[in-house]
Amino acid sequence: MYFLDNASTTKPFDEIKDLYDECAQNFYNPSALYDKAVLVRKKIETARKNICKYIGGEEGTLYFTASATEANNMAISSVKYHSKELVVSALEHPAVYEVAKSFQNAGVSVKFLDYTSNGITIEEIKSKVTKNTALVSMMHVSNETGIINDIKLLTKEIKKINPKIIVHVDGVQAFGKIPVDLMDLGVDMYTLSAHKIHGLKGVGALWVKNHVNVAPIIYGGGQESGVRSGTENVLGILAFELAAKKVSSDVFKNAEIARKQKQTIIDGLNKNNVKYVINGDSCSPYILSISVDGLRGEVLVHSLEKYGIYIATGSACSSKKTENRALENLGRTPSQIKGSIRISFSAYNNYDLTEVADIIAKEINKIVKTIKG
Repeated sequence: MYFLDNASTTKPFDEIKDLYDECAQNFYNPSALYDKAVLVRKKIETARKNICKYIGGEEGTLYFTASATEANNMAISSVKYHSKELVVSALEHPAVYEVAKSFQNAGVSVKFLDYTSNGITIEEIKSKVTKNTALVSMMHVSNETGIINDIKLLTKEIKKINPKIIVHVDGVQAFGKIPVDLMDLGVDMYTLSAHKIHGLKGVGALWVKNHVNVAPIIYGGGQESGVRSGTENVLGILAFELAAKKVSSDVFKNAEIARKQKQTIIDGLNKNNVKYVINGDSCSPYILSISVDGLRGEVLVHSLEKYGIYIATGSACSSKKTENRALENLGRTPSQIKGSIRISFSAYNNYDLTEVADIIAKEINKIVKTIKG
């Protein structure tokens, strides 16, 4: 099997199986007061501290959630907008974009940042962000195209306009894949996901800089310092810590492996004379998004299954929707959008993709020829 949809999820590290046994034996509720439960609580706090260290976030707090979607919702919903504005980029994941739309429907002034094949520009920030902006939310790496935003540069420009503006960044496709140092980036909130870095599903996190207020969207027993109630997913959190440690130690080496995998696919497309465009210029080595005029992306996805090759047409969270904001913003035609596919890589699935690239290319050409007659 060749799993090339790693932007949607990743295979958990084998070592996590040992953590399951440990957590099954030490099953105690971390909010209980007896000694065995306190030891479980200490492991959670150690995991929190270590993940903060891996992202350069010692000057902030990490709140564990049940998903990155929840973390994004928490970040955007923490602000009391009143007469203030909310600014989000047009390429955001639905976990940000749909929250922004809900605020807009409730009467909040919301602006959407357009972007180029190189990401959001300084000019776009200057044209949309004002002193009256309360929060700006931007994706570090696009889950659809892999386009990388220069978060440090953009944040610096936003803070020049008004240093009180809160900058939230969805870093789900960035952490563990490109260098992430939150103190250097200058952001106020940053979202993470465990299952994108070979941890388990059902665990996300929101990092919040010291002195930045975050409001709960789930109330109950007061876990996570009252910000996110609910008994913690101990196994998921410890697996998150394990995965974060592994990917953080090999960021540059792994990126080079992913880059070579990506180039192998591109070489195969070129060798077989596939007529395509790459969606984005400044992109993550882990994501290759292409558009082929006349192709039907979903037909190709199913056609490759018989070879044990698994790719996507785009974000799994948007797979049932006909529109694609990311590609529309890049000026792709409806035909190109229908013919778009996303191939995403993992250094821990270190395949030789030479033959796979040929198969993908030949299947694309076959489908296009059939559709065009």
